[in-house]
Amino acid sequence: MNRKQEVETLKILLNSTMEGIVVFDKEKKAILSNENFAKIFGYDESEIIGKGAFDFVAPEYHDLVRKKIEIADQEPYEALMIRKDGSKFWAILRGKNAELGGESVRISAAIDISALKEKEEKILYLANHDYLTGTYNRRFFQEILTQRIEILRRENHYGAILFIDLDDFKEINDTLGHDFGDAVLVEMTERIKRYTRKSDIVARIGGDEFVVLLNLETLAIDQAAMKAEMIAEKILHTIKRPARIQNNDIRINASIGIAIIDKNATAADLMKFADIAMYQAKKTGKNRIVFFDKELQKNLEDRIKTVTNLRKALKQEAFKLLFQKQIRLNGEDVETVGVEALIRWIDNGEVVSPAYFIPLAEESGLIVEIGNFVLKRVGEILRRWKDDPIRKEYRISINISPRQFEEESFVERIEEVIAFNDIDPKNLRLEITENLLLNNIEESFIKIGILKELGVSLSIDDFGTGFSSLMYLKKLPVDELKIDRSFIDDIDSNESDYIIVETIASLGKKFGLEVIAEGVENERQLQILKDLGITHVQGYLFSRPVELDEIE
Repeated sequence: MNRKQEVETLKILLNSTMEGIVVFDKEKKAILSNENFAKIFGYDESEIIGKGAFDFVAPEYHDLVRKKIEIADQEPYEALMIRKDGSKFWAILRGKNAELGGESVRISAAIDISALKEKEEKILYLANHDYLTGTYNRRFFQEILTQRIEILRRENHYGAILFIDLDDFKEINDTLGHDFGDAVLVEMTERIKRYTRKSDIVARIGGDEFVVLLNLETLAIDQAAMKAEMIAEKILHTIKRPARIQNNDIRINASIGIAIIDKNATAADLMKFADIAMYQAKKTGKNRIVFFDKELQKNLEDRIKTVTNLRKALKQEAFKLLFQKQIRLNGEDVETVGVEALIRWIDNGEVVSPAYFIPLAEESGLIVEIGNFVLKRVGEILRRWKDDPIRKEYRISINISPRQFEEESFVERIEEVIAFNDIDPKNLRLEITENLLLNNIEESFIKIGILKELGVSLSIDDFGTGFSSLMYLKKLPVDELKIDRSFIDDIDSNESDYIIVETIASLGKKFGLEVIAEGVENERQLQILKDLGITHVQGYLFSRPVELDEIE
């Protein structure tokens, strides 16, 4: 077959594909193309011949394409192309060196993906913007706020968040309809934006809730507060002005909360503080501006300091475990069957209450490291107890936080502790909460199933305070229900608490589960629990939390 025949055959093949195809000679001049290539780039086929490869590429992508065409068999990549009329569009390109009539050529293919790119941009826009007002939405605003905090920290400047809620907006929706309400929201958005600058960010984060991120460009907190209040007053005033919408005259007010951006706080904290200030404005009469309370700001600083100290404590292992006995009741006799491990943080010689630092550890994610510390120590203790004639039968219960349970490596870590310490899995009891199961029901069931296969025993902690679904209780392979102490405190005087405990005891019996009551502090409570058939208890009546060597 001579070269002319090869070219004709190739052209027939090229026109059978949906891609735009062009063939360049070794000088990167076009010698052949198919109809689709000409169509994509807006040329007649005859106009393609003789054009250089870079005549079809947007100038800003020349360098990229120049590198790619040096690769003999180039995988697909994206580049910005240019049509005959100068308009630019996105395309997927690929190329391959070949021979045609004994000469080296480059065969390049192009697919116009401009429509796909437009859809991507639209999807991205919808993901980041409020569909009605065109402002940013809550999710994207929080991303921007996180970035802005970092910038303010570097520049040592202050900013502020205005949290704006339209007063009694629900009445407008209920009386004049949602379409009218939407029109009001659009109008109020424009009014708010009127008093913000390009460097400020406006977002609608709820039905009638807006937030404004102010870039105050000041080093002094008092000046920042003055500027923020001045802008808030202008916004409040413009919102209050009468508006004529769809032939209706309306007046609407707003409540505005202001939080000065603390450069050590998180975006979530700052949003919460501005929200608190806004609700304070509503509580004190609406149609006003309230700053986030300085005392609350101090509490925030204390929390941030505590989290910082927690991080240090983890590095220094400034934690210790105390243990509270768990008792089996057998008539008048009592028998220790195990202990619950309770973590304590020693900070500068003082014990920090778990009620204070555990929620902060949960919020910051440090609870995972703390939980792993507890798990490691308990594994070591169970290994030592293997040679103890009494304690070798004890189980140790440990609390598992939702964050810890959700870790991908959680089950693997449990396996490692059991294997490394060569302990009987049944002596390790994991206490999980009901609400933990609801975060990801399917995954939770899988993990629990694996843990049971390992031989670990499981307890549902604080049973009765969460979801308490009988369907899940029936399916879950747990060993124990633990009654929260809040139901035990007043069981002798509160009928509701008594009924709840009675019901849990009955459920445990029907499902063949142990039921343990925590917080038992007096004989009256104990007798009631015995009468209800509860056989396992723990509390100060039997033992306060003690050091390891004090366990009898």
